[in-house]
Order: sequence, then C-alpha cells, then structure tokens
Amino acid sequence: MKFLHRLLQQIESIPFGWAIFFLLVIQKVSPILTGGEEQYLAYAKQAIDPAWINQSFTLTEEPGSRIVFQWIVGFFLKFFSFETTAITFRLLNFAAYSIALHYIFNFLKLPRLVTFIAFELFLISRQSFFAMEWIFGGFEPKTISYAFLLFAVYTLLRQRYILATILIAAATYFHFLVAGWFFLAICISLLITRNWREFGQSLLTYIILITPLLFYLIQYIILPSQHIINDINVDAVYCYMRLPHHTAIAKSWQYFADNHLIGMINTLVTIGLLLYFKKKITFPPLLLNSCLVLLTLPLLFIPIAFIDSYLWNQYGSIFLKMYPFRSLSIGCFLALIIGLYWLKDVTISKSILSIIFILLTGLVVAQSIKNVKHSFIVSDNDTAFNLLTTHIDKKLPSNSHFALLDISHSHENEFIRKANRENLVVYKFTPATSQKIYHWQHRLGDIHNASYKKGPYILLLKAKYGVTHIVSKSEIQYNGISLIKTISPYYLYELE
Repeated sequence: MKFLHRLLQQIESIPFGWAIFFLLVIQKVSPILTGGEEQYLAYAKQAIDPAWINQSFTLTEEPGSRIVFQWIVGFFLKFFSFETTAITFRLLNFAAYSIALHYIFNFLKLPRLVTFIAFELFLISRQSFFAMEWIFGGFEPKTISYAFLLFAVYTLLRQRYILATILIAAATYFHFLVAGWFFLAICISLLITRNWREFGQSLLTYIILITPLLFYLIQYIILPSQHIINDINVDAVYCYMRLPHHTAIAKSWQYFADNHLIGMINTLVTIGLLLYFKKKITFPPLLLNSCLVLLTLPLLFIPIAFIDSYLWNQYGSIFLKMYPFRSLSIGCFLALIIGLYWLKDVTISKSILSIIFILLTGLVVAQSIKNVKHSFIVSDNDTAFNLLTTHIDKKLPSNSHFALLDISHSHENEFIRKANRENLVVYKFTPATSQKIYHWQHRLGDIHNASYKKGPYILLLKAKYGVTHIVSKSEIQYNGISLIKTISPYYLYELE
C-alpha cells in the first residue's frame, strides 16, 4: 500500500496535457477510418482533385463551412493516403485538445487523479446525455471546431473576451453549427450577467470575422435551398429518414422513450445540481451560466420536435436541421469540469484514491486492448472484399460506375476509397443541400428495388444513372447482366 500511496503522489505531478494526450492516443488512434472520416476525407480529396472520381455525384456538393477543412485536408491527401491523413490529423487534433485542457485544468487547479478518471469515463461514454453528439473520437470538421472552442473556454476563464470571440469565429470556419450554438450560449450568458460592453464587443467582432463565410453560405447554400421538391419534404428526409438520432429525436413517442428519455432526465438532474451549487462554488459565473444555457437550449427544442412530428407534419424539419441538440456535448463536458472544480475542495481518503487509480488503470487497459483488436484483428478480416476492390482498381476502366447491392454499410463507406470508382449512392454520405438530398433519396430507393427485385430494376440503374457494374452477394441471372468475377462471397457483374 505504501508503494501505491507513493505512486498516487507521483501522479499528482504529471502534466495534465501529456496525460490527456496519452489517454486519447492509446484509445482513439487507429488506422481504421470511421464512417465520418471516410465521408469527409473523400469529400476533401474530390474537392482538390476533381479528376479522382470524374463527375462524381456522391462526392461533390457545396462544402458549406467545411470549405477550409477541405482546402487543408484535400491538399494533404494529394501526397498521403487516407489512413496516414486520418492518423496524422487525429494526432494533431488530440494534441490541440490536450494543450487546451492542460491550460484549463491547471488554471482551475483540479486534482489530477480524479480529473483523469472523470475524463476517461467521459471518453468511453456517449459524451452527451442524448442526441448522440460527441467531441473526442475520429477526425472530422467538427473536431477541429471543438479544439478551438476548448481554447476559447480557457480564454473565457481568463476573461479575455475578444480573444475568445476570435477563437470561436475560427471554430465557425470549420463547423458553423458547433461554434454557432456555443457562441449563442456565450452571448446569452453575457446578457444574464449584464456584461453589456463585452456582449456588444463580442457580437460585433464575431459578425465581422464570419461575414465572408456568411456571404458564401447565403449565396451558395441558403438561397438555393428548396424545402419542398416535387412534393417531397427534403428537410424531413434529412432529419427523419437519415439522422433522427441527431435531429428528429421525437419522430415517435416510442423512439424518444427508447433512445432519449433517460438522457433528458439526466440533463434536468444536471441542471438542477448546477443551480443548487451555483452559489456554493466560486466557479467563473460566465462559464457556469454558459453551461446552463448549453444544457437548457436542447430541452427547449424537445417540445418543438414533438410538435413537428405530430402537428406540423414534419414541416418544422427546417429548424431541426439546425441541430439544436448539438450543444449538449460541450455542455456536458463543461458540467463535468464544474463538478471537478467543486471536488477539489473535498478531502478524499487515500483508500478511495487507490480504488480510483485501480479503476482508471483497468479502464485504460481494457479500452486500449479493444482499440488494438479493432485496428489490427477485427478490422481487416474481410480479405475477399479487399481483393475485389483491388481487382476493380487495377483491372476495370477508371470511368466504371458501380452500384452495391446487399453490401454492409462499412464496406459501402470504404468502397470509393479502395476501388477508386464512383458508387451510385452511399447511405452514410448524406448530402446537406436540398437538391442533392432529393436525388440521394431517389437513388437509395432505386438501390433498394434493385436489391430485392433484381433483373429489370438493376438494368434500370444503367438506363437512369449510367451504372456499368454491380457488386452483390447474390447470384443474379438475367439477360444483360454478365458475371465477370467471383471472389466468394462477392459477385462482380457487368451491365451490357
């Protein structure tokens, strides 16, 4: 026990930044791309190199606030593989997180061991009470935005409001909604605390800094948007069909009860605790109020989500498409920091600290083993699919146009990257612009028909979209559809 107690004393001298970076790297760095990385890295490569998948439907659309992300990452992809790019930028992202959290935790003088276990628990959790938003994971435009926001939190702790606003504006250029909801919470908090001067300066600075992005978004995203196309509510397609877990959380009472009700209750409990301890701790009031706003705003939109689902016939999807529940994750993380700040004045016995250390060690080891298994054992077990995509890449014409039938979503996500060929539609790669959503939905419907009705519906894909080849796990016998390669369990067909 003496050794363990000495070890606990040593832990209290470990720099926050290095410890956080270690926890992130050992559990979250992997050569396996997430679905989001497959999507956004492919968009970035296509934007910089349009000849990669010539005249691609799946990979081309107005980037919106991804535009800076696509310039930076797309340039990197000209020289490096998707896997190298994803690992490199995850490491850079994690380094930025670690530096920002190092400054935040040091400023607040948080106890190290308790902070490490709390961070670990947050890391392995859903990182949000409901609606499935997250901060720490793969590499996407929003993760760069969150890195800037964490630095903004530190500058707000130091009451450097203009610098914080500049950082939030920088975050907006990587993800408009992540940074936008956060800035709204800060503005509301400045009004609550009657910091009129800081509110005016921050608002003016933010508007000036994001004006170029606003002009671009208005001209190319907002004004061209059509909410109803040929009697189809494309906003409802986006929210209710593809992303109800993020947006249309009240698409039915049962869906809400099964997936979000407990999270809503947890949010209410957290808000209650924050209000109870608000006058008992000396945590900076601006950030404490901001945390309350970040947690409260999503609750205000829950009734709107139900009204839209049951009374508005889903025509309120235009509001849900703004991801009003997105602020929950950063709100939860701020609540965690506030809880740790309260705990720093609580005396914890060495026995409890020893238990915490053992728990932390066990969690980190278990999660690290899980990450290694995912990266090097489980991930590449479908050799047949890899052989098939290699054959397609090396042997078939570069302008071949594919449709994938009865293929898993994970293989569907990675097909374009591995085969370097167009895929008719990818469920994960949800477009954001209305016209693209409209056509994306129709393509999904045609793929569904081709998967189950075969024959003439497959040939319709060629007539309608110019599809030249089919990949399927099913044997297909029909005039005009020729089997050209079999790598069990996959069949490669050519449409004549």
